[in-house]
Amino acid sequence: MGIDINEGVLRKIQKALALAKDNSSIHESQTALLLAQKLMLQHGISAADIESKHAQSKEISHSGVTKFGRTPWWKSQLGFIIAQNFRCTMYIKREGTRNRVMFLGLKEDVEIAIEVYQYAEVFLQYHAQEYCRSIKSRIKTRTVYNRYRNKFMMGYLAGLYSKFQEQVKQNDWGLVLVKDEVVLAEEERLNLVPRKLKTPTLSRSKDAFMKGYVKGRQFECPKGLLQ
Repeated sequence: MGIDINEGVLRKIQKALALAKDNSSIHESQTALLLAQKLMLQHGISAADIESKHAQSKEISHSGVTKFGRTPWWKSQLGFIIAQNFRCTMYIKREGTRNRVMFLGLKEDVEIAIEVYQYAEVFLQYHAQEYCRSIKSRIKTRTVYNRYRNKFMMGYLAGLYSKFQEQVKQNDWGLVLVKDEVVLAEEERLNLVPRKLKTPTLSRSKDAFMKGYVKGRQFECPKGLLQ
């Protein structure tokens, strides 16, 4: 690839190709692909040029998702779900008695995964609080409150996981979500192995779980976040 290739044009092509690959709308996908092809022809850029540039620019990122402290069970489970669906690996970094959720992956994947995590975290906490308010007559102590909240959150996370799995199946994203080789190599270097996630104390309420599940299934990323 020549050194005179315009970086801005190259980024536009890469973005258009990514949009064409990941878009569930056939029309938008075709439009993005046509734009990429047009730019490639106009500037004499081949598919090999793009692949070569992409391989050269791969950058691994280890980024903190949460602040150091005592990580609640639901934050690690949410991190696991988000990481799995954005080509990242979630792990817990520990410093003494404090810890935090971390994402490992290609820089661009980690950046998107963190944005989605932060967005999902806000809505998870909001809906859990709203649910507990709706049943406040049943909640007499903080312990009871926490158990109902945990059960709702468990349902929400199950619903969110289910929605992501459904999207992968419907859009045939199985291969798209395969982690990059450099990420897998970094996992192996750090000896990152799956660990059993914490299980909280839960209410026996089926209603709390189902209400949470429905809300989790309704989760939508903000428009434009994944483009």
